[in-house]
Amino acid sequence: MNWKEIFETHQLDYSILDKYQEKQGIKLFADEEYFIVEKNWCKEYKLGFELLPVFTNDESDFVGIYTTGLLKGKIACVDHDNIDFAPRFRNLASFIDRVNNTPIDFDWHDLPLDSFDYPSKKERPKYEQDSDDKIIVECWNLITKKELASNGNYELIAETILNLTPHTDLEKVLCFLDDENNFVRNKAIWLIGVYHQYLPAKEKVKEVARKTQNTLLWKQCYDGEFEKEKPSIWKRIFG
Repeated sequence: MNWKEIFETHQLDYSILDKYQEKQGIKLFADEEYFIVEKNWCKEYKLGFELLPVFTNDESDFVGIYTTGLLKGKIACVDHDNIDFAPRFRNLASFIDRVNNTPIDFDWHDLPLDSFDYPSKKERPKYEQDSDDKIIVECWNLITKKELASNGNYELIAETILNLTPHTDLEKVLCFLDDENNFVRNKAIWLIGVYHQYLPAKEKVKEVARKTQNTLLWKQCYDGEFEKEKPSIWKRIFG
């Protein structure tokens, strides 16, 4: 496959790939037929943006770069067993830098959570946060105006807001805990109650997590505090 030509077609900077130090489970797509299959598979979800598969672990998972729209340049790590198209890295240079400089046994699944750009508990440089804020505003506008191509498009837009919103502004995404979309609601529970463990929303997260009957999420929230709580004897007797 001619990656230089592919990158130039999508107006992407091919020179960034020169810095990549190949890992066992992170390889540039070499099989064009496999590449086309993955590319067409993405289109089935009607994301509203084109996602270009770039790296594969040869186990059907891939890392892709958005080539159109407000997400252009953002990096998604797509796992076929747990489908998620939301941005995880700011750009290709950031992804390559983390992979090159982090001990990895096989592929990007081995990266610690704090290696990803999104979501993050860290303070971002102002120029990065300003850029992210513009995307967040555009995403909210799409939701407000209901200018969404599909259910997949909505899930991507909603999770982009969740992932890019800084930890200091989590109150702005609490509304997703009441979202009618199960995928979005579960992502909100994970982000707020598991990843950030946002204390002001603890009771709300507990209420929503209990209703979802997602045992794994329930056990993970706030370091397992919900699971540790035992009902009093009076509650067990009288319900």
